[in-house]
Amino acid sequence: MILLELFDKPYPWRRGDPRDLSEKPTNAYFTTDDGSLVAVAIEIQAVPGSGPRVYIAFDRRHISQQRPSYEVTGEGDPYRIFATVAEIIIATAKEHDPTSIGFSADEESRIKLYRRMSPILARKLNMDLTVESAGGDSMYFKFTKKARS
Repeated sequence: MILLELFDKPYPWRRGDPRDLSEKPTNAYFTTDDGSLVAVAIEIQAVPGSGPRVYIAFDRRHISQQRPSYEVTGEGDPYRIFATVAEIIIATAKEHDPTSIGFSADEESRIKLYRRMSPILARKLNMDLTVESAGGDSMYFKFTKKARS
């Protein structure tokens, strides 16, 4: 399968937070084929004199887990999960027109996955991508508005 095609097959997702049953418009969630719940937290920070900044974090928990996990489970479809999170990021960008969007990874296989898929997401967002160390083994993926020419 071509990498770009992976963005065409996201899981169905919804706004809100299923853990507290509220309809928080800045959060989203979806369920994977193996029954895992993926919760996406979206933090929007207002920046005076500029557009907002958006920070993304997401966790996955299998239906049998009480607490979320940021660990790589070896289960499921990481490309499809990332494609779904990417769709949520794109929808959030359309709603809030941020100056930047960021997320991080600290596990080698996730960093590799994000390095492969983030350039495609950057094109879809029409934003520039920078990847930088976030300390230790962590990498920070930052999308910024392109400078107007």
